[in-house]
Amino acid sequence: MPRIAALSFASLTVLFACAASPEGIRSTPDGDGPRVVFDFDRRPLPEIPFPNDLATRPDPSSPTGKRVNASMVAPTEIEATARRRIDELSGWGVYQPISVRFDAPIDLEVIYRRHRDHRDESGADYRFENDAVYVIDVTLGSPTYLQPVPLDFGEGNFPVLLRTPQQYWEHDPKSVTHALTFETFEEDIDGNGRLDPGEDIDLDGVLDHPNLHPNEDGRADELDPFRDLVSFWEFETNTLIFRPIIPLREKTTYAVVITSRLTDENGEPIRSPFEYVNHAAQTDDILPVLEQLSEYDLSSDDVAFAWSFTTQEATADMVNLRDGLYGEGPLAWIADDFPAELTFLHQMVDDGSPDPIGEPNAPAPDNIYVMPGDRLQQVLGPFAQFAFDDFNIDAPDQLVVNHDFYAYHVSGRFRAPRLLDLVKTGTLDARAWPADLLDPSLRSEIDSHEVQFWCAIPKPEFKADPNKPAPVVLYAHGYTSNKLEQLGLALHAKFGIAGCSIDAVLHGVDLPADTAGTVANLLKIYGLGAAFTALSENRMEDMDGDGDLDVGGEFFTGYMFRTRDNLRQSLLDWMTLVRLIRSFGSTQMIDVNRDGQTELLGDFDADGAIDIGGRDAVFFASGTSLGGLLSSLLAGVEPAVVAAAPISGGAGLVDLSIRSEQGGVVEALMLRMLGPTVIGEPNDMGETRIYQLVPNGNQDARYEVAYRTGIAPGNVVRLSNLRTGVAHCARVMPATAPPGYENYVGYGSTANCSVNDGNGCRSCAEGTEGTYACDLAGSFRVSVPSDRGDPLKLEVFADDSLVEVVGDERDCFVEDGTVPVVAPVEDIEVPGFVYRRTTYATGQPLVALEDGYGFQRGTPMMRRFLGIAQMVVEPADPAVYAVHYSTDPLSFRENGESFVKAPTNVMNVVTVGDPNVPVNTGVAIAKVAGFIELSKPDPRWGKTANRVIIDEGVQAGVPWIQARGPEWGSVLVDVDNLSDSTNTAPMDDTGSVDGMVAPRTMPPLRASVTTVGTDNGKSGIIFPIEDEFEGRHGFSPPGLSGLPFDVGQFMEHFIGWYFKSHGTELRYEPCMEGVDDCDWVPVPQTCKDDPDAQGC
Repeated sequence: MPRIAALSFASLTVLFACAASPEGIRSTPDGDGPRVVFDFDRRPLPEIPFPNDLATRPDPSSPTGKRVNASMVAPTEIEATARRRIDELSGWGVYQPISVRFDAPIDLEVIYRRHRDHRDESGADYRFENDAVYVIDVTLGSPTYLQPVPLDFGEGNFPVLLRTPQQYWEHDPKSVTHALTFETFEEDIDGNGRLDPGEDIDLDGVLDHPNLHPNEDGRADELDPFRDLVSFWEFETNTLIFRPIIPLREKTTYAVVITSRLTDENGEPIRSPFEYVNHAAQTDDILPVLEQLSEYDLSSDDVAFAWSFTTQEATADMVNLRDGLYGEGPLAWIADDFPAELTFLHQMVDDGSPDPIGEPNAPAPDNIYVMPGDRLQQVLGPFAQFAFDDFNIDAPDQLVVNHDFYAYHVSGRFRAPRLLDLVKTGTLDARAWPADLLDPSLRSEIDSHEVQFWCAIPKPEFKADPNKPAPVVLYAHGYTSNKLEQLGLALHAKFGIAGCSIDAVLHGVDLPADTAGTVANLLKIYGLGAAFTALSENRMEDMDGDGDLDVGGEFFTGYMFRTRDNLRQSLLDWMTLVRLIRSFGSTQMIDVNRDGQTELLGDFDADGAIDIGGRDAVFFASGTSLGGLLSSLLAGVEPAVVAAAPISGGAGLVDLSIRSEQGGVVEALMLRMLGPTVIGEPNDMGETRIYQLVPNGNQDARYEVAYRTGIAPGNVVRLSNLRTGVAHCARVMPATAPPGYENYVGYGSTANCSVNDGNGCRSCAEGTEGTYACDLAGSFRVSVPSDRGDPLKLEVFADDSLVEVVGDERDCFVEDGTVPVVAPVEDIEVPGFVYRRTTYATGQPLVALEDGYGFQRGTPMMRRFLGIAQMVVEPADPAVYAVHYSTDPLSFRENGESFVKAPTNVMNVVTVGDPNVPVNTGVAIAKVAGFIELSKPDPRWGKTANRVIIDEGVQAGVPWIQARGPEWGSVLVDVDNLSDSTNTAPMDDTGSVDGMVAPRTMPPLRASVTTVGTDNGKSGIIFPIEDEFEGRHGFSPPGLSGLPFDVGQFMEHFIGWYFKSHGTELRYEPCMEGVDDCDWVPVPQTCKDDPDAQGC
């Protein structure tokens, strides 16, 4: 059956019959050039240029008048649900790849010559006049009407090379492929161009060749296996792939025009598959382009093929929800049903208990609802061990000193609309947000949930005006982290800025039972025992029924719509918190100091005035990792945010996913895309241990099912889904490394034990992990598309001559009567187990433990799936919202009036070599927002800022690619040189201020622009670096980097001053790495009292 990675579409003949124009723009000329493949009837997959409005259907209820027209036929529920939900989308993606397949190869040199303008000595880029392919806005009235779009044809904006290709678990023969979506392995061992027995190592039915071209890196005289990886052309299918560098406009129709400049190697132009150079149904869309072609020395006679597509509406849901929170727009009822209110205030100090450590004779506190800043400092050292365990904290003194500027901490709850799980059954995609939030019936279905906030309030003397509320930085935590992260990474009280945080959906402080007791006792010793409830409150869920809460759970997951809406729900929660804080001072709340009088809402310290908030409150947004994503989104869709500094966030959620090494994200996404997986591993007793590898939320889980004797290298295993009839095959890998595997580096574990292991779990000798002998020899790995509970059958056949693999879906067939070499595995033959509240007993049928798509790496199916996934997640993608920071602000309603959001100043923080949120996606935030010059060269480097980032290897973020050449080796480039280091020789730290031997870009990039729509706003991107050999995800809290140049302290001062100036001033002074070395940085009281104190 057709699979989701290449949607099949229905009712197209109706669309064609209704087309207004009976003819194309011109007849297709004669010729012998490659023809566009355009075949709706092709099986198992239809083949059309994509995206394409011929694959939509009319729908007057859609904001575009169209809906994607996806076939509902699918073998599994996970796929059928995704198809159904894709069918609800109002158009195509604004940031997804565009592709067109040909029946023969094109001349790639045309692309290198016409779409690599940066290779010209002028250094200018994206000039359009000599391009072969155009994407042009054809929507009358659009601000970009008839303007072409800068396109990436694999020149570095969207790198696909994997930094760690062996990370996708054990016994994976595809670890030799250095990209997730493109093949880089040569299977034609004898070079005869035919698929001979034994050559199809991955059993995908194709003789794989590396997707490489020698001119990819500009050095056509040699073929580099890494630098020459091609991402704009898929050799296996003759498919051209390109992407808009800046997202397209929503609800806008575009024409894709391929000109006769695109030819084959004989100079023959590509050809249309139709009588005309376009489908007649799209002539009206394409006609406006013709008047523009003269700008590029072209005419209608130069159009070789063209088609059109319309982009979806992506941001409207969040705009309508924001309006609704304030009683405006079509969701105005939200303000009535879920008003701004403080529903609970946490007790933060013990009632009647003085401070037994610092001041044992102090009077009992009147106000038990605030925790004085100095009281938190007493426990912050050991407390930091739990809050920031990723940083191996052993010397928290500097962190503690940075807390001298806080007056108190407060925590409470508010209610926010909850749009998740309105549907109670089906896959997580089925239980994502409803497709139509404007459906009036939803009002009776939407409930709310309580969300906790934790705010840290600065001392009055550090505020710009001690008598006014402090501005607030909304700090969003990282993946699997929690609301307390702000206590180490948002230390801006010295600049008079408060900090507030919440736990994202499925997140919270993850305290095991024994640790929880230790923390609770510690707090009690200091009279803070009551604060344990506020500290430990969370939004985690027990996803698998084992009795433990699972931090992060299914936040990022292979269920595309659920991932999208976990992000949007968390964003909605943040917007609801902003509304609450803005309501401070408008009404009364509880009596916090027990004087018999209620306090103003927000007057937590009962001094008669609110310390944060109010109607005119000023907000900033920041956060790290997942928090970088959320703060990036918030800056585009919350008008109250004046400035933002997202840290290690990313734009292009699918680009992020396919190269991320973030623990939990890889498991939750990739195991579901690649699985469910059955693995065979030889043990020391001559048996093959057979087990399932599945995603248990954001953890990998292994469960044994059987053992077999007699499985040998060269055998072929076939895994069948007995419900759907779909089967895939895999090879039992040779005992010794076959050609191409001589330098194999595999999964870095010596043991892959299962939850229900007997004594058969093998451990390789220490030091052999990742070798061919340990990871691949005699093993197999196979998956098949399945729903949880589908019956499976594993068979083993003598060799690949007995099976036939067909089509992009890799369906594997055997002739009736073919005898397996060992007994099939159809039941659980080992001791049973419990998984996700279900018992799987010995003797029960073997079933899939989890849903999965069953894709294989390095295949066209994987590529197509990811392109569609990007379209799905866009309503929660920072790429879509970053364009609205300042260049194209969104419109909102409040107080009965419509207004355009004021420009938001944004300084994007991207850490060099980030392996978890790939650097290219972090750079994309600034690029999309217009902070990085794409076209005009800068005379300091003779190239654009964009090319500097790409050419210095910063964009790819892969240390071993050796961006500065072999003399520097596998080292990352410090493109901003925040330390003002002067080292210039490879591996020589002479002149290095930060102790690193990274090459330095000279002059430093330090890219910034005047924010569009402002006189003095500053926006841009900054690249801190902490590890020149491996890179780092985010930066350490102050005092914890272990470097002579404290990057964490520098960045806290950089961001803090940026916020203090409301995003109008950037400071790059090396003194910022000290606690108070700059004369404009306030001195902590601890350091005033004793300059030699620890942490000063």
